[in-house]
Amino acid sequence: MQRARAFFFVCAGVFLLAAAYHLGATSATAQQGASVSGIGWDNGGKFAIVTPNGDVFVRQSDGTNWTGGAQYLGNFWGGNPVPAANSTWGQLKARYR
Repeated sequence: MQRARAFFFVCAGVFLLAAAYHLGATSATAQQGASVSGIGWDNGGKFAIVTPNGDVFVRQSDGTNWTGGAQYLGNFWGGNPVPAANSTWGQLKARYR
């Protein structure tokens, strides 16, 4: 009788684990399509927007309307992007030889 009871508890545990996974499991997804990482403004009506790659844009407002287009101020991180060219192991050894 004890073995039947233990077998029942094992089966019930596996069933409840499968049911909990079925009811609550979701796929992990990344955030996509974000075009603005940050925003800031001052009392004079200037709005600054930072994109995910660090580009900073500023636009002026008079309180009700936008006055002019967005102006690119530069990249927050500064500098140029690092080139991502593939190198072979031999090219890498020759460069640092």
